[in-house]
Parts: sequence; C-alpha cells; structure tokens
Amino acid sequence: MKTRFVIMMIAVLLALPALPSCRRAAPPPPSLNVQASLVQVTETHLLPGEVAVGAGKSYLVGTPEVVVTFRFPEAMDRGSVGAALAVTPALEREIQWTDGNVLQLRLAGLPLDRPVEITLAGGARATSGATTLPFGFTVLRNEPPRVVASVEGQPGVTAPGMYRLLAGRKTIRLDFTRAMDRGAVEQMLLTAIDPRCQPALRWESDELAHLDLDLLQGLSVRVSFLGWPDHRGVPVIDPAPLVLEGVGTVQLARGTPPDHTVLTTLLDQFQEGSVSPDGRRVALLERFTGQDEAQEVVVWALDLGTKGLTRLGSFTDYGQFAASWLPDSRHLVVNTGSNLVELDATGREGPRELLEPADRTLLGMAVAPRSGRIACFVAAGREEGAALDLLITGKGTTTTYPAVSHLYSREGFWVPVACAWSSDESAIAFADLRTRNEAMLTLIDPEKGGTRVLGGQAEFLAFSPSGRELAVRNPDGSWDLVDTGDGSRTPLVPAQDACAVVFWAPGGERACFGRPEGGLLVWDREQGTVATATRGIPLGWLGSEILWLTP
Repeated sequence: MKTRFVIMMIAVLLALPALPSCRRAAPPPPSLNVQASLVQVTETHLLPGEVAVGAGKSYLVGTPEVVVTFRFPEAMDRGSVGAALAVTPALEREIQWTDGNVLQLRLAGLPLDRPVEITLAGGARATSGATTLPFGFTVLRNEPPRVVASVEGQPGVTAPGMYRLLAGRKTIRLDFTRAMDRGAVEQMLLTAIDPRCQPALRWESDELAHLDLDLLQGLSVRVSFLGWPDHRGVPVIDPAPLVLEGVGTVQLARGTPPDHTVLTTLLDQFQEGSVSPDGRRVALLERFTGQDEAQEVVVWALDLGTKGLTRLGSFTDYGQFAASWLPDSRHLVVNTGSNLVELDATGREGPRELLEPADRTLLGMAVAPRSGRIACFVAAGREEGAALDLLITGKGTTTTYPAVSHLYSREGFWVPVACAWSSDESAIAFADLRTRNEAMLTLIDPEKGGTRVLGGQAEFLAFSPSGRELAVRNPDGSWDLVDTGDGSRTPLVPAQDACAVVFWAPGGERACFGRPEGGLLVWDREQGTVATATRGIPLGWLGSEILWLTP
C-alpha cells in the first residue's frame, strides 16, 4: 500500500508544471563602444597628426598609406576582432596589437578617388564576453594639388626659393597637377601682390596659368601657394613660397679698366665668381644672410656664348664653402663644409655627392688642373688644435695623409685651410696651422705624402702657371711672391690694398687681385708696376684680358 502511495505521489509531482527558480538569470554581456583614429604615414598630408574618427564619416587622405588605431574599453579577444574587421575593397593590410585593447590597422595601396570602407562588425568580443557595437567609416584618398612655378625666360628660376632678378615685366608659369578653382586662386593671389606690380593672371587651362607682373627695383614679390583651392576645394600643399626681388644692373666687362667691352647685362647680387678653364663659362655666387650667422650661397653658371644663366643649386655656408671648376669646364665642385658636391654647369644633370655621407668637417679645397683630383682637409677631431687629414679624391681612388695640419677656430667658425695644386700636379701647397696664430707655408707630395716646409705665413695662396712660384697673402693683408725652390719672398701688393683673391694670367706675366668690397689691381711682372681700379669685381682671365663685373 505504501508503495502504491509513493508511486502515485511521484507521478503527481511529475505532472505538475515546473516552478520558477528562486535564483536570477545572468544579464546579457554589455555592448562596447569603439573609438578609432586615423593617422597618415608620410609627411605630406592633409590631416595634421592624429584625427579622431567618427562612425559613418568619410576622411580625405593625400597618401596611399594610412594607419587606423582602434581603442577598446577593455582587453579584447584578438581572434574575434580580426575576424570582425573588414576592408572593402580588399587592400594590403597589417594588424598589430600594441596593448590588449589597442589595435593598429595599417593599410597600403589606397586607390585614388575610390572610397575604402572600414568596418568592425558586432561579432568582436572582449575577454569578458562583452561584444562591440557595429562601427564603420569611409576613407577617400584624393591627392592634394601641387604646383610648379617657373619664371619664363629665366632658366633655373623655379619655386620654392628666393631669387633676385633684373627689374622689368616678368611672366611666372604655374603648372598645376589638378584642375583649379580659377576664381578662388585669382582672389588669393592677386590681392596678396603689391598693386604697383600690376599683376594679371591669364589661364590657358584649369591646370595652367601665367602670372604677369612688373618686377620693380628694390621691391619683393612673394607668391605663396598654400591654401589655393582646386575644383574640389582641396588646398595646394606647397608651404614654401616663391620670392622675387627686382634689382638693377651691372656690366660684365672684358679688358683692363677703364677700357672694356660689355659682354652682357647681369644681376647685381653677384659679388664673386670665376671663369672656366676653357673661357666659355663663368661660375657666379650670390649670398644671402641666413640664420645663426651663416650665409645662404646660390651657385649660378653663365654661358658666355649664349648669355644663358642657369641656377645650379643653393648651400649653407658656415665658413667652409668653396667652389672650383673641374678641368672639363662643364662641371663645378663645391665644398659644402661636410661633403664635396659636383654640379653640372649646363643644368642637365642634378648635383652629385662625391664622398659617402659622414659626420665630418671639410676645410679648404683645391682641384688639380689636369686630372681633376680634389684635395681637402678632414677634421679627425673637433677640438682646438686637433689634427687634420689631407684627403685627395678622384680618378676612382681616395688617398688620405693623416695629421698634416691642425684645426683652429675664429669667432666660432673653423678656419679654412688654404691649399693649391701646382700646374704639373707634383705638389700641393697648404698652410699648416702649427698654432692658433701661425700658419706655416708647406708643400706636400700628392703621390708619396712627403712634406717640405717653405716657412712664413699664408692665409691664401695660388700657384703661378709655371708652378715655380706662389702668390701668398700674409696675415696683415699684404701679398708676397714665394719661390717654391728656396722659400724666398718678394713683396707684391701692400697691406693697405686689402686684396682677397688673385687670378694669374695664362702666361704668368700678370696677376689680377681683387678687393672684397670691389676694386682690382693688375700686377705686371715685366714692368714691375701695379695698375689699380677702384670699382669692379674680377672673375678671371679670358686670354690676355680680364673678365670683371662693374656697376
């Protein structure tokens, strides 16, 4: 009986509906909000730095490579995040976790003018089980417009940079890489130019315009391209301006002052230069005051036959800059203070560094008149009195003679070491800085390295064409003629003339000296006389005549 009762009770209990549990069910995992930012990889960009990205928004980029950073509120399950992350169209991508909750997505090869959708589906989950809310945005790569500005009829004058040009009516050609908003460009350009220049803009197409203006003497015209919009409203990315300054004229003259023949009309900024070995070209230097007491030096080449003037390059001079022609009369070599750079005087080839990049100081420079080998001094140390190595490079070889001179400074700049090759290349003369105030005239054999002290001071020197004499400037500014055989000296130019450079005539019978502030002297060996002129800057000899600049 008891057994039947128990069975019946069990059956009743099984037939009853299930009673609710006394325990509460666990809440669903929370949803996570995702934050993202976009940063461009290259320097040329429209988005400055890192920009926050909002869901559903589009962002314009100027480069084909970007990095998207996703920041999650907590540590994430990396596998689920990678599976939920999608890029349409498919691009080359790289995923990198910098922390448990920070993901960087690097995308390469963004197509031009085609939107790329980046989405993170809701399937991404945290290690706690929480899932992300869907998140997505669009990136559009659209290259910013660029402009190449050049002054028509002035070879080598191309933005950016500062140029001093002969005053008069000029035309600046503006070549854009994108169709531009003509009205907006004219509004921004013409209102920024002095109305006295009477600027006018002529459009040949939406991508090509010509700016005509009167370049007045003593007046600077600044053309800044930053902010000029294209037809989409995207600004030109070229922060460096083109600055033109109108100047007067000087004459390039030939002969002995005051009788001369004018060859051409030049700009007035040139204060130094030299004639090429074949007499067909002239290297001209212009200098601008730079920062930290340095000077900006622009190198130009003038073709005496065509009268064409070509800008070859610009450099910063901290006191070591030097320029010299190579024997082929087409190339120049300059000492920038840290490297030797070869320049093509025709402008057809770009600058070429002749030494491997290194942390060094180069002092002085001389070019061999036949082989074109280049000699200069390299600072092995940068302390006062540190040793200097003589380096000779060219013809596929480089030779170094250690510790032949020493390093000293003057007013914070390292003192350049004067040096020169003899005409037969059997010797290099240089000033060996024995102490801070003493530079002993010395000869070195460029093949064997043996040295011979001639004695006496030397701040600047130049071999005569025969190679048996040296014109040497003394510390007081006077010049002597030194016999390379016995070191004997004959006075040439007194100190009060304050000459800084010397050019030997091809036969060695005459020499031309030039003053830094202008004016020149011509020494005649046979007559033993010195003819002077108070104005003019000598550039060298054309046969038996001097080439010089005169106001």
